[in-house]
Amino acid sequence: MGGGHELTSPDAGYAPDHAAVQYDGAVQLAESIRLFEDAVWYLEAAATPEEILVNACAVLSYAHALLGGEYHDLLGAECQAWQQLDPAGTGVDGFLAARDQLVRDAWQLDGLARAWLDHPIDPHTLRAQAYECLGGFSTCATTARQTFHP
Repeated sequence: MGGGHELTSPDAGYAPDHAAVQYDGAVQLAESIRLFEDAVWYLEAAATPEEILVNACAVLSYAHALLGGEYHDLLGAECQAWQQLDPAGTGVDGFLAARDQLVRDAWQLDGLARAWLDHPIDPHTLRAQAYECLGGFSTCATTARQTFHP
């Protein structure tokens, strides 16, 4: 979905070096999903380059909440790259296309996170899967940004 990149399935067996960090599971995830979803709705409604830019950065920032607020390096770097964009330097059409792609990928991430709530797993596995999916989401955000800012 969304530009030819697929986020990793919640069934992936990836275990990053950070897997030893405690992830607080379902309660924290449920709240994080709600905040992330709100940010995605605002991005989807954004119509001007300035609104899109602010709300894209909010979506990328709230995605960190899916890790319990832990900083995800790739996602953080991508958020910083979006913050560097000049909304006046690119036409509205480019921002609208990037917004649409980022929204599609964000809803896919939202769906994966909701699947983790529906099928509880141990906190370390949940955290590892979230970390991997955020890496995929950051790649999707890069692709969206590059549609108008190579």
